[in-house]
Amino acid sequence: MKQFYNEIKLQQQDLAYSELIELFNKYQDTKTQAIRDKIFNANVRLVFSISKKYPSNKEDVEQFGFIGLLNAIENFNPTYNIRFSTYATTCITNEINNGIIKVSKLIPIPKHAYKKVMSGEITEVTTIDLEDIELENLAIQQADNGIDKDLFWFLLKEICSEDEIDLLIKRYCNESNFTLNQVAESISQTKQYTNGKIKRIINRLKKNEFFKNKINESM
Repeated sequence: MKQFYNEIKLQQQDLAYSELIELFNKYQDTKTQAIRDKIFNANVRLVFSISKKYPSNKEDVEQFGFIGLLNAIENFNPTYNIRFSTYATTCITNEINNGIIKVSKLIPIPKHAYKKVMSGEITEVTTIDLEDIELENLAIQQADNGIDKDLFWFLLKEICSEDEIDLLIKRYCNESNFTLNQVAESISQTKQYTNGKIKRIINRLKKNEFFKNKINESM
């Protein structure tokens, strides 16, 4: 993973803003990956610059930042009366913040500890700081007990859609505290439909070797 990030840093390219706008005009017409890559490499330093402001896991933050930059490239219109760097900074920052929130919901962190982490007062949260961690029926162990968080998220995203992951977070994370009725209301469905959908997601996860021993059999 570190080699991957180092390669990205080596591929950074400086472009004049007029060249960048020209690339955006071409990309809007063709959606060519080679053009998108040029735009990405010309602006990836924004990700590294913004990521330095976060005390969280560096590679996780940079990964969220890369997603934010790609979103900015896809949605930017060169006719906007705004520089791309300004627009991209907002997209990158929002994606990083949302990513950190999702991770903190999956492995809940007390609010007082979370504020200390975000302010840089402490750079890591120990198991002593993790109070009353329980994912209700979803018996996911603490990170210090052996879960590979990178693998966890990679497999979860491979198996489940974003909407399905959102359902699991709402239903089983202490930070959310959603009842089944509340989850159903949030997706404008009945309680029965929502319960069935969640059970199907859980059953699909249980078929995966990584998840089957980490999910309570009572689910």
